[in-house]
Amino acid sequence: MLDLARSGSSARLLSASWGVRKHPLDPATSRLTITLSEERYRALKEASDQRRRTIGQLIDESLEFYGIKSKEQARDLVRRARAQAGLTEAQAIELAQSEVVAARAGH
Repeated sequence: MLDLARSGSSARLLSASWGVRKHPLDPATSRLTITLSEERYRALKEASDQRRRTIGQLIDESLEFYGIKSKEQARDLVRRARAQAGLTEAQAIELAQSEVVAARAGH
């Protein structure tokens, strides 16, 4: 959930400090502060209204779409992929390195 506040300028302040606070009604979530231009905020608000989602839900869905995961979620994904592929760690690393080289070469 995002805490929205209007600043005196043309920017919107949503809530991001390194001291992330837990939401008082839902300890499984945290609050975050970000600064957006007024134009970006209006676009986000319009998208939120059109999709009948909160701004927080849109941001959460966007992070999911872009594959933003915690380290533990990423490790779990790698564990499951490795188990499904039947590769040893050495084979997985070798395959990953060859894929990176091919991608960088444009193949």
